[in-house]
Amino acid sequence: EPNLLAHSRLAVWDMLCTATMFIAAYAVWSWLKTPTLRRAIHAGAALGISLISKYTALVLLPALLIGVVIHERYKESAEETGLRFKERIMQISWGLGVTSLVVVLSYLPQLNVTEYFRGLAQIYGPGIGPNVYLTYLLGQVYDHPLKSYYLFTFLMKTPLPLIIAFLLALTFRNRCSLQNKDWLFILAPVILMFAAAAFDPYNICNRRILPVYPFVILCASQIVNLNSRPLVRRVLPGLLAAWMMIAAVHTYPHHISYFNEAAGG
Repeated sequence: EPNLLAHSRLAVWDMLCTATMFIAAYAVWSWLKTPTLRRAIHAGAALGISLISKYTALVLLPALLIGVVIHERYKESAEETGLRFKERIMQISWGLGVTSLVVVLSYLPQLNVTEYFRGLAQIYGPGIGPNVYLTYLLGQVYDHPLKSYYLFTFLMKTPLPLIIAFLLALTFRNRCSLQNKDWLFILAPVILMFAAAAFDPYNICNRRILPVYPFVILCASQIVNLNSRPLVRRVLPGLLAAWMMIAAVHTYPHHISYFNEAAGG
């Protein structure tokens, strides 16, 4: 994927945040599938590492909460988890405790965790006036952030085959192997990331929403599991993958400036 390739070679925190957010989400999902104390601790550690990678990862907290609630809402029976309510709460407490410990230890040797919140206030707090950061979109320059900015950049800088595969997977999700609760768990970070980005105090191109790409790719990959004719199930993903590979090779090594064909790239 050109956007991931572009930022994986830059000395910035965006790719680290993207990777750790996806790993943390997978760790929580794995715990939901097989809830054990060990997996709860692993999920807590992964979430803590994600939270200290970049403030963007804070969107995972409500996203994972929604995912956990939805998973519990859609579970087939009480025997599905094999755990009593008190045991589940205990595991969640352990996981959140490990998350907090990771965040606190990241500020050694001072152990001044208030710095975390001070940095958060500096970036997302009030006080950033007009003309401090300029926004350029569709040939115009703005002295204020645009709420639709990241939706436009996603549509222009995401490879068309990935968008097509993503939309096909969503459209025919009932024919895929994933259950509704799994779809909602995967899509929650994507939706909340776009929602949070709409209120950013400044627009910084597509890297702000870079963490959505692993989740979008995961959704798009489900077209290989479509309950359809074998020829369609094999040929369509292959054609889309080849198209995406050609686009990535064609723009090498200038992936940072990639735009899809619909945007004139």
